[in-house]
Amino acid sequence: MLVNLSFIKLSGDVKDNYTKTLKGFRNKDVEWSRLKNVLSNSKVQFTPYMFTDGIKIAKNWDNSKQNMLVLDIDTGLSISECQNKFKKYKYLLGTTKSHQQLKRDTIEDRYRLCIPAINIPTDREVYFRMLALMFPFNDSATESLTGAFLGNDNAIIIYNEGILLDCYKASELAKEQLKNEHREKVVIDKDLLPIYSNNTSLDNIKSVMSDEIVKDILHSMGIEVTGNKFSLRPERTPSIKIYSSGYMKDFGASDSDKFIKGDIIQLVMVELGMSFRDAIKYIANYI
Repeated sequence: MLVNLSFIKLSGDVKDNYTKTLKGFRNKDVEWSRLKNVLSNSKVQFTPYMFTDGIKIAKNWDNSKQNMLVLDIDTGLSISECQNKFKKYKYLLGTTKSHQQLKRDTIEDRYRLCIPAINIPTDREVYFRMLALMFPFNDSATESLTGAFLGNDNAIIIYNEGILLDCYKASELAKEQLKNEHREKVVIDKDLLPIYSNNTSLDNIKSVMSDEIVKDILHSMGIEVTGNKFSLRPERTPSIKIYSSGYMKDFGASDSDKFIKGDIIQLVMVELGMSFRDAIKYIANYI
């Protein structure tokens, strides 16, 4: 059995998921039995998605060849609970470097879970809603268009044989939920517009916004920050500068680029394809 993934091989001291990982991703079908070699290598970052030209930015996201789900579980589901929950399904489990280590004041089982699946939706909004419905214990920070994972040299590897997970029912439920929300969205967005234009909600966010929060949000989107600058395109020197309260300007943009200037809210809306309301919720996770 083959599973499709994109990966990049790293060198040097890999400090986190965002170091040297903007471009150079290769897409490949990997033999299921050899996937453990990816999860057991700290110099490899991998993802179940493809990226146009191998550049891992949100607008290049593509899951048309995806046949495997990858989850990041930090809390809420021990390995033994996971084995019981997914005992009838095919999966590969590999522990991360923080497994049974003190993190956020707790010591817990922490691992990646790779599950071959069928009927994976290619509509990004449906796809990520489906993930949230099926796997509430998944780390929501990885549910982004640039979600990727580092292997672990000391990973404990567990394979399980079983049937393929079918995403059809959860996808249909996700579609129905989104349809209902979109019906309400016309009213909700009309209510939000005067608030947004008066900067009421924006001021609340700006009052607590800091450079570190902005960088955390950018990192969650797979965007590497150097000093107070970052880039949304391949370029030698990052051209987008971060100012106070999350304001930023793209000095290297052309008229055809989607993001030229604005704030962190607008950037999240553009890069992750979110509504204003959803962007506020996303940012609130980091404040």
